[in-house]
Amino acid sequence: ISEKINKIYKNFKWATIISKKCIINGNVKIGRGSVVVSGSTINTGTKIGAHCIINTSSSIDHDNIFEDFSGTGPGVITGGKVFVGKLSYIGIGAVIKNQVNLGKNTFIGGSSFVNKDCKDNYLYFGVPARKVKLIEN
Repeated sequence: ISEKINKIYKNFKWATIISKKCIINGNVKIGRGSVVVSGSTINTGTKIGAHCIINTSSSIDHDNIFEDFSGTGPGVITGGKVFVGKLSYIGIGAVIKNQVNLGKNTFIGGSSFVNKDCKDNYLYFGVPARKVKLIEN
């Protein structure tokens, strides 16, 4: 949808919406069209791409990277230096351990604990999270 809008309206300026009830620490970058919802905390050195959502009361620790079109459900916790690939989603209440990489188009089920890297195009779920299903495009 964003690509279609950008084609039709060449100078369209996407809003970035950040709730006043968030904590955004120093040196955080948030891309165009992204939304950070109430009660969330984003710590130093984190980069949130374009068209992302950091949902209610999520805690994003230092030096995380969320690529474009990725996001969290409410209450997600990420450790430091977590990488979230393009088009990926972390479900409600999931926890991602420090220095874990989530591939592109990767989905993490709600309340899961991810302690290892996750491959592109898969659904992971459980404690600890395990590969459940290939996501076919």
